[in-house]
Amino acid sequence: MNKRILTLLMCLVLCFSLVGPAFADISIGTDGSGNVDIVKPGTPTGPTNPTNPGGGGGWYPTTPSDPTYHVTAPASPENGKVSLDKTSAKKGDTVTITVTPDEGYQVGGVTVKDASGKTVPVTPAGDGKYTFTMPDSRVTVDAVFNLIPVVPVNPFGDVFASDYYYDAVLWAVENGITNGTNTEGTRFSPNEPCTRAQIVTFLWRAYGKPAPSSTAHKFADVDTGAYYYDAMLWAVENGITNGTNTEGTRFSPNEPCTRAQAVTFQYRAAKAAPVFGANSFADVAAGDYFANAVQWAVNNGITNGTNAEGTRFSPNNTCTRGQIVTFLYRDMVL
Repeated sequence: MNKRILTLLMCLVLCFSLVGPAFADISIGTDGSGNVDIVKPGTPTGPTNPTNPGGGGGWYPTTPSDPTYHVTAPASPENGKVSLDKTSAKKGDTVTITVTPDEGYQVGGVTVKDASGKTVPVTPAGDGKYTFTMPDSRVTVDAVFNLIPVVPVNPFGDVFASDYYYDAVLWAVENGITNGTNTEGTRFSPNEPCTRAQIVTFLWRAYGKPAPSSTAHKFADVDTGAYYYDAMLWAVENGITNGTNTEGTRFSPNEPCTRAQAVTFQYRAAKAAPVFGANSFADVAAGDYFANAVQWAVNNGITNGTNAEGTRFSPNNTCTRGQIVTFLYRDMVL
């Protein structure tokens, strides 16, 4: 530094000290770059504003007096969409959620939870909108969309809601197991006998109409163009029926199916394990070919007999169409 300038400055300090004590503590020095520093003791050497982000290393963050918090919702929820009117909000703000179900679905519920997992109250606002008041934390929004139940339509004029087989018939129609007994599909004929052809067809359709692996059979009374042809082949392949005569050459498709035959067909189709134990029916002997099937049907709630006391099964009675779809429904649904 120029010696003449330094000398001048020192003279100035000497003058200040003579003028008064207020200037007596001033000191003069130089920094590493040769610049002159005049420092009064007690003067801060760092930034004067420690909260100023531009002030250098002496800055410390502070909490905003009015903070905002994130609001998040699922980007791709199943079976619907969720949108928000804002993705961040302050405590006390009202946030609006809009939920839009996919076709065939309905809103099952909308939930909002804060950072600690506590549920935030949600208010329905109509037209698929819901609102909530923002708490003092981030929140997560979620929505559930449920499939709208399809109420089966009863196409039959002879089936009523008070009938014991009502639900079974509607289930059978919905699953393509039966479409009635007339061309218009308006009559089910629940009290008509169920034929052997009909019951194997009902069973086959109930099991998904599996394609038979062979066309081999010995029945002389079955035409290849019959509606029940594939069902009969499937029933033979799976040991469900072997005909009505000793030689196994007659299927008797148009003969009424007895109650004993009906539960036996179901038992064999289910490939159920042998069932043991005495049944409560006085008209079912332990040695009867259908004894195991009847016991299986009772154990699985498919039938409880034909009298109020539950002591008669009536194995040789004709099985009606209403009864057989009920047997199937109880076996495969309930």
